[in-house]
Amino acid sequence: MFFCIVMCLGIYAYGQTAEETFEKANQAYNNGLFQEAIQGYEAILSEGKQSEVLCYNLGNSYYQLKRVGPAVYYYEKALWINPNYADAQYNLSFAENMKIDAIEPLPQTQLQKYHWKILRVFSLNSWAIFSLIFVWGTLLFFGLFRYVQHSRSKRVYFGLSILSLILSLNGLYFSWQSDISRYSPSYAILWDTKVQVQSEPNQRSEFLFEIHEGTKVQVLDALESWQQIQLANGSVGWVKNAQLVVINPKP
Repeated sequence: MFFCIVMCLGIYAYGQTAEETFEKANQAYNNGLFQEAIQGYEAILSEGKQSEVLCYNLGNSYYQLKRVGPAVYYYEKALWINPNYADAQYNLSFAENMKIDAIEPLPQTQLQKYHWKILRVFSLNSWAIFSLIFVWGTLLFFGLFRYVQHSRSKRVYFGLSILSLILSLNGLYFSWQSDISRYSPSYAILWDTKVQVQSEPNQRSEFLFEIHEGTKVQVLDALESWQQIQLANGSVGWVKNAQLVVINPKP
């Protein structure tokens, strides 16, 4: 019993400490002490506590210090946690204006745009709940279909059960797609000022181009100190000892 009480008090104190640190970091930010704010926010992250608001505040702090790489990274991280976080999306557009590289993404078909627009309506958990609700709806309406005797009511409940089934399958599909999009493929933000991109993972290979701080890349492969990356425009190459900070780490 005593051990349980000690554990509960320890958890409570831990939570209070993180909350107090967060408030102090916010106060430091409001006073223009951005480096101090960063230290406070990152101290909370180091304790394993992560949220879209915490990442958003870190993005704001780094943005104020003109650190484009970390600013873009933490805004992207906030959006990875909550894809519908409008403030993070808005501030990300400002941070991206500080980048040197202006990379045009490959064009998407209307079907792809429509797919991503629907996918971002809900989070992964919300899509799962959406699917579960309509699974229960399917069972309920099918049960009513079997129970009622009136032919018109039977047609209505049968139609509703089919509609609920379709919606539940759609929810299941988009929750699956949401899970896939969170972890595969791996995306990262470059924190180095600039790095050279080469055709192969060795120093004698052909130099292709340079990328600069804040550029978002897809990490395709790794070989010792080399990483194979792909840009939004489809360009592929290898970088050595680059500080690429992954947005969506594998679970």
